[in-house]
Parts: sequence; C-alpha cells; structure tokens
Amino acid sequence: MNHSLRKASLLGLTALLLFGQPSAVSAVESRPTIIWNKYDFIPGDKIIFEDNQENETNGQFPSKWELTDKDNIETARLNGDNVLYFINCNMNSGGGIVPLIKNRAQDYLPDDFTVEFDAWFSDKYHSPLYYLYLIDIKNQRSLAKGAPSGLSATSRYLRFNRIKANQYGGVGNAYPGMNQQSKLQPMWRHFAVSFRQGILKAYMDDARVLTIPNLGYNPTGITIGSHNTGQTIKGYIKNVRIATGGVQLYSRLLSAGRVATTGIKFDTGKATLKPESNGVINELVTMLNTYPSLRLRIEGHTDSDGETAANQILSEKRAATVKDILTKRGVTAARLTTAAYGESKPVAVNTSSEGKANNRRVEFVKI
Repeated sequence: MNHSLRKASLLGLTALLLFGQPSAVSAVESRPTIIWNKYDFIPGDKIIFEDNQENETNGQFPSKWELTDKDNIETARLNGDNVLYFINCNMNSGGGIVPLIKNRAQDYLPDDFTVEFDAWFSDKYHSPLYYLYLIDIKNQRSLAKGAPSGLSATSRYLRFNRIKANQYGGVGNAYPGMNQQSKLQPMWRHFAVSFRQGILKAYMDDARVLTIPNLGYNPTGITIGSHNTGQTIKGYIKNVRIATGGVQLYSRLLSAGRVATTGIKFDTGKATLKPESNGVINELVTMLNTYPSLRLRIEGHTDSDGETAANQILSEKRAATVKDILTKRGVTAARLTTAAYGESKPVAVNTSSEGKANNRRVEFVKI
C-alpha cells in the first residue's frame, strides 16, 4: 500500500431488499482522493463488541442488537456482504439499535474507548444521515437524567453524512476539499470515533473532521442508526466495533516488552491490508524513526476459523505484509523480523465475534 491510496473501482451492488425481497442493482463506487499517511486514529486495545454480521440470515433482525423503538431494521446482502439495513428509522427521536452487551443498563464505556463502522451512501449527494449516540437510548436514559450536564439522552449524538460530521448543536465540519456541492457516486465511508482523556475525535476515512476537547457529558454506551423516515433512501452499515483502552504503542512496548494490536486489519482470509490500518502503521513508523536502536519482531495471529494449516500460512503472510509496508515507509529491514503462530496462541475464546476479533491480531515484540 502506498502513501496515497486512490481508490476508484466498479462495484456490483447486489441483493438490495425491495418490499422485503432481494433484488439486484448495479452501482459505481467512487472515493475522493484518500491519503492515509497522516491518519492518526488508533483503535482501542481490547474489543468489547464486534458485529461484522457473520452468520446472519438475510431478511431477519440482526442477532447482536435490539431495537430502541418500533423502527424497521433487518440484515441484508449488499455487494456480497451481510449488512445492517435501516429500512425505516427515526433517529431524531432516539431510534435505531443498541448492542446486546451484558449489563447494558450500566455505563459500559470506559474512560478511553473507540467506535468504528462503515456506512453506505447510495446517491450522488450526501444522504442518508447516520447517527451515533454515545448512550444506550433504550436502557440508559436514567444515566442521562442523573448526570450533572443536564443534556438529554436524545441530544448525546454525533451525526455523519457523506461529507461532514457534527455533534448536537454544533456546526458540521466537512471532509477536506468537499462541500455541499460535491457530487460523488455511491460509496462506503469508514467512520471512527476515539474518546481519550476527555477528548473526542471523529474521523471520516483518512481525515479527522471533529476534535471536541470538552464533550460536556460522559459517554456511557452506544446507539446507532440511519435516519430514514421517508423510505426512499435506505441506510446500510457494517463492521461495527467498540474497543476499550488506547495507550500509545511505545508506552506499552516499553513497559511490557511487547504490544498487541487489532488495529492492523486485513481483508477476510487474505494478507491484504485494509486502509484504516494506517493509523497504527503511521504510529509504528514514527516510533521506529524516533528510536533508531529499536528492533521489533512482528508476530501474526489468527482466529480458529478455517483449517489450522491454512491459518498458519495466513499468519505468516500477514506478518510479512506488515514488515513490507514498514520497510516501504523507510524502516531498515534488518531492524524487523517476523514470526507466525496461526491460531495456536489465542488470547480469547473463539466462540464469539469479540473473541475471534481479539485473536486476529498482530503483536510487536522488542528484541
């Protein structure tokens, strides 16, 4: 992967639901010019909720969520992937879905956390609107009532469209180089939010679009959805992830001698880096440039899905990919070695999405 990623590909948009039944539609996906070499989003250390819609059934309600109200939401197939399909959803009044997390009526977000998801935009303008409430609208309203900020539960949100993001009561900040007149073909956007030491940052693809030094309330959970009450423009999201923690990589490496990250992501079953991995890659390059005597062993790990032998080979290829991208970014190859363990060293059970996601990791060991 290069310093700049110019992505313009022809996609087939398949299996949209029409009146509850699958239908096929083709569309062109295009992106603005994306440059990931300054991307500074670092995912949390441990994944506490992950939904990539694995093993979901088309047309059924997604099994890892519950409705906040009476909206119409299903699992659908979009471009070959399972997605969360918001058929009719009123996010202005606190609609959407909330994750099925244990003790979800309590504050389950720590002081430092991250949230990520991918959202689809189906027309050449900027609809639909996607909302991320930083509270569980269904189960945590009492937490908002008792909070000193006085901000209601239905006001505790970030809102995204294709080109900008804003918080409740705030002016929207646009993606660099784009405005309301910008016209694009159908496309996915990767949204990411970090909350660390009271500071909230929000990202669209490779760009940070919001920095809020004082959010004004304590995030306690999430509610997510696509605002669509007219049923003309549908919303779709996928790859929802909540993670805790976020200590800088070098601090963890210095204290423990090794650091594991799930923030280096690959295409399923492949050793191809996803572009949002560049937040971690960029920090590694900076760290290695800052400490020229530092040498690392790069270890690849997988979950237990698939054959054991294939997972071993996959982990070897993934470790080699990380070494390759670091050397292309200027790190001397002699400072890096690789090792691979496939599925043999799990850090969590492989019976849940979260466990498997934590096992799909890359570790860096100081040598």
